[in-house]
Amino acid sequence: MIFSKIESGQTEIFSSETDINEQLEFISDLFRPEVEEKGIKLIVKKSLPDKDALVKTDREKIFAILTNLVKNAIKFTHKGYIEIGYVQKGNLLEFFVKDTGTGIRREQQDLIFERFRQGSESLSRSYEGTGLGLSISKAYVELLGGRIWVESEPGKGSVFYFTVPYNSETKTNTTIEKVTHHGSDIHQINNLKILIAEDDECSRILIEKTIRIFCKLILKARNRYRSSSGIAV
Repeated sequence: MIFSKIESGQTEIFSSETDINEQLEFISDLFRPEVEEKGIKLIVKKSLPDKDALVKTDREKIFAILTNLVKNAIKFTHKGYIEIGYVQKGNLLEFFVKDTGTGIRREQQDLIFERFRQGSESLSRSYEGTGLGLSISKAYVELLGGRIWVESEPGKGSVFYFTVPYNSETKTNTTIEKVTHHGSDIHQINNLKILIAEDDECSRILIEKTIRIFCKLILKARNRYRSSSGIAV
């Protein structure tokens, strides 16, 4: 479904103010229990102060790229650490996900970003199972105007990099009109039941996290091939 949209040119970029420091913290909180269960460390590196960490970009695609890379790092790292972060390089932000995992041979490093090549005979079994995650990440990065690559050495780990334009958003002081809500309005909002119909798992997690604070019940539409019930609560 996702690749069909990408290949047909139906995937759009929805740029909005994005706090990349906050996004990194959210991702680290999301994966920290899984990482710590494996006995490895999760390190977050934020190189910009919060006031400069506001950028105009597609936050859901950045989230999807980073979560795909972190998932792979967790899968192939059994000791040591995983580090996620970014640095500013001129008008670009260079994100990275570094691990001390199994590593990838040089001749395989280009193949892992190609659709359907992850499980081919050209790629060793040690890195099979990455699925379409890296291919989708590559497509998203290119849609955002950046590039993605990997530096790795077998037995010493890998570093996945990707860049996006640094379109900074400056915080401005604004006067916010105080609005008094009636108790009945607040009660209605807190009792909302919301249905999430999203086939991309990363986007679904982000949406669910965002709306959970003000709704009573979240329903998730499942593909009929994934679940016989159709809708799961």
